[in-house]
Amino acid sequence: MEPLIDHLGKPLIWSQVKFRRFELLARDRVLARLEWQKVLSSIAIGETADGRWTLKREGWFRPCISVTTADGDVPVAALKFGGRGRDTIRMASGTSFVWRATKVHRSEMGIFGAEDTPLVTLRLRQKLLRYEAAVTIAPAARRLAELPVLLLLGWYRMAQGLDEESALMAAVAGAATAYSGT
Repeated sequence: MEPLIDHLGKPLIWSQVKFRRFELLARDRVLARLEWQKVLSSIAIGETADGRWTLKREGWFRPCISVTTADGDVPVAALKFGGRGRDTIRMASGTSFVWRATKVHRSEMGIFGAEDTPLVTLRLRQKLLRYEAAVTIAPAARRLAELPVLLLLGWYRMAQGLDEESALMAAVAGAATAYSGT
């Protein structure tokens, strides 16, 4: 795995390489990896050259995504789901960021800093049965120590949301089929 800092300014893509396994690529160079541990689990391991972290969705009525060190002992960040499509990311250092849609249909999501400064944008590109996203890192984000965790957390949030939408659509289709009697 290569350091993210060596590839800033280049085109980056979160790409699905296996079921529930994604890699952040700069051409053919792997910069980060995010892999869910089990098929029906919310626990994923994120890894960059800077470290390894565990990401996990928690809560039902007040959902959040927690990020801890890989051994699970030290909290690193938490993303709290918010109203109107604006989630709050709070780092253990106290720094806060906002995760929100940048396009109407949520095909593009972003992480924003103070004064709504865009830092990271993920633009979804769906291929046949696979997800990927083009990643843009703004110059203001390139010196953030939190950048590796923000990239993992952003893709985790986007991929988890896509999985939930797919499950909902499958349930609706199944219910519609059962209701119609076919």
